[in-house]
Formats: sequence, C-alpha cells, structure tokens
Amino acid sequence: MKRLISLLLVLLVIAGVTYAGDALTSKGDKALLFQFGGLSNLGANAYTSATKSVPSERYTYDFTMYGLGMKYYFADDFAGTGSLLFGMKSTTKKADVAGDADTKDSKMGFGLDLGLKSNMMKSGPFVAFIGGGINFVYFSGTYEPQATDHTKNDKYESSAMDFGLNGLVGFEYFIYDRISLGAEYRLGFTTSSGSIDATPDGGTTTKSDLPSEINIGFSTVSFTLAAYW
Repeated sequence: MKRLISLLLVLLVIAGVTYAGDALTSKGDKALLFQFGGLSNLGANAYTSATKSVPSERYTYDFTMYGLGMKYYFADDFAGTGSLLFGMKSTTKKADVAGDADTKDSKMGFGLDLGLKSNMMKSGPFVAFIGGGINFVYFSGTYEPQATDHTKNDKYESSAMDFGLNGLVGFEYFIYDRISLGAEYRLGFTTSSGSIDATPDGGTTTKSDLPSEINIGFSTVSFTLAAYW
C-alpha cells in the first residue's frame, strides 16, 4: 500500500511538471511553509524544529519543539522567511505509595528562525536563490524526583540557549498554481550553552555549567512545501 501511495505521488509530481504554475516572486506574495516528508514518509510537517538533550546523573532534559513558517516578498525577487517555535510539556508521575511525593517533569522552549532570500535566476516555474539567516532557541526545564525521604522532592532546574548564523543556496519549483516544492543547502555555525541547578530537598543549590559547543558545517533542509496566497 505504501509503495502504491508513493507511486501515485510520483505521478502527481510528474503531472505537476507538465502543468506547472508560474513562479510567484513579486512584491507582496506570501506563503505558509511546511517540511515535506518525501516518498518514504508522506506528509507535511512543521517548517522548523529544535531539539535539546541534556543528560546528567539524575536529570535528563530531552525535548523537541516545532515551528510555524512563513515567507513574504518585500520586493520583487527579494523575500524574508520567519519561523516562530514554541513548545511546552508537563508530566506528573504519581507515587506508588500513598503519601510519597509525585515525580514532576516540566519542559518549555521558544525561538525564532529568520532569513532573507534573493532570487538569482527565474525561468517559468523554476527559481534559484541565495540567502542567509539567523536563529536562536531557548530551552528550560524543571525535574522533581523523590528525595531520600520519599515524601519530599529533590529539584533540578536547567536552561540552555542555542544561537546560529548560516548562508544558504537552494531552489523552488512551482508544481501547481500557488504550490511549490523546494530544497536548500546551508553552511553555518551554531553555539550552545546552559546550566543545571541541583537542589537536594532541604539542601544547598549547586550550579553546574553545561558544556559549551560550537558547530560549523553544511546541513541539508528537507523538501519544503509552500502554499502561496
């Protein structure tokens, strides 16, 4: 069944090449952006996402949040993109024994991903572009497991921030009127820093800095599906 669906999608794309729409790159054109799963994982997903994993002796922060993406042409062939990321999750695990403390785990994050794109070449439904972007993401979490005295809780509080800059080159192809598929390569760097505060129940808070990280290199963005209006 999955292969049949994939084949139908290929036929739709081929049909789109035959009946492709005109590229929308004029001042005022705007679009909602989605990540397109491709043939092996059909579906349109959030445009951007961010994941943070912070393991420690008793506390593990592992959280993913997703973003809503948009594109807007400020001038002919010159567009801005933006994605607002936000997520929140709270879990309470009830104690096995009545009167003991519950285990609580709450996580939250938000961020922005902003970019500018300038079209280098346009031919019918095909557009090639270059650009650059900036992004930051903030994560925080609180974990309260049972202390030595099972009627009380220890407390772990973490916070982390990621910041990045990138240059990019890519393409966009309008398979139908107001619908396009695109992809891009990115070259950039990201930095990451943060800390964890550990407070034993009734004890003194100990602050530990997370390892600072710097990453430089290429990355690929999966196919982007854009719906214009």
